[in-house]
Formats: sequence, C-alpha cells, structure tokens
Amino acid sequence: MPERMVDPAQQSGMPNSSEGSVVQNVQSMNILLDISDLLNTGLDAETLAVCVRLLELGIPAQALAMTIKELRKVRHNLEST
Repeated sequence: MPERMVDPAQQSGMPNSSEGSVVQNVQSMNILLDISDLLNTGLDAETLAVCVRLLELGIPAQALAMTIKELRKVRHNLEST
C-alpha cells in the first residue's frame, strides 16, 4: 500500500493552503462586518457578502451605494403605505 503524502502544514497543525484561504476569507468577512456595524450601514452579513462580490466583479462602489440607497427608499415608501 503506497504511503500517503502529508502536507507539512498539516503536520504542524496549520491548515493547508486551500483551508487557509477559506479561513482568511471568513476572517476578512468578519472584519468587514465589524466595520460595517461601526459605520451603521445596516447591512447584514449576507448583503455585505453580495456587495463585496459585486465590487470584486467590477461594479463601481459609488453606483452600488446609490443603488442600495434607492432600494431603501423604495422599501420605506412601500412600508409607509
């Protein structure tokens, strides 16, 4: 039976590169959520993740912000009636 190769990072108890990037992504999203909360943006984790993905795809930040503001106005108007 062939011997399994073990990632040196796994031997030391550290995550491998793909696990490490997942951990980094989660940590980054947690930091962004904390910043979002400090700035009182009103964005939940799921919405913030969608916004980050849209920004990564090249959507201009100002256009995204204006769209969110407009959607909030529409929601407020619908809730007022």
